[in-house]
Amino acid sequence: MREYRHTAFRLEDTHVQLRSGAFTVETLVTKRAKLLELQFERSLLQRMFGVMSVKLTNRAHPVHVTTLLDIDSSLQPLITSWFEARTKDVEIDPHSQYSSLKQEACPIPSYVEVNSK
Repeated sequence: MREYRHTAFRLEDTHVQLRSGAFTVETLVTKRAKLLELQFERSLLQRMFGVMSVKLTNRAHPVHVTTLLDIDSSLQPLITSWFEARTKDVEIDPHSQYSSLKQEACPIPSYVEVNSK
């Protein structure tokens, strides 16, 4: 309960700010282009209360995963559309081996939803 009261997030144009924790507070500020994956999870109990958990995987060394628990499910379209706009932020180096890949030929999912039973 204490952790729920201290959990907050803020989405801006190209940045996200996350704060979570109870006795120790973790704050993460990162660019949208640095995010690799967005994952939504809902347990049976979370579905009954209309909430979800959101996992953000950040490109760091080592990879950093942040989980926000019990976020209102009605915010999923907002979070998803914000994350999908990262295609404007990410650029592929024209000299890399992946420069010939096209978005249509190799679609990358923008988010993954896991439904726990």
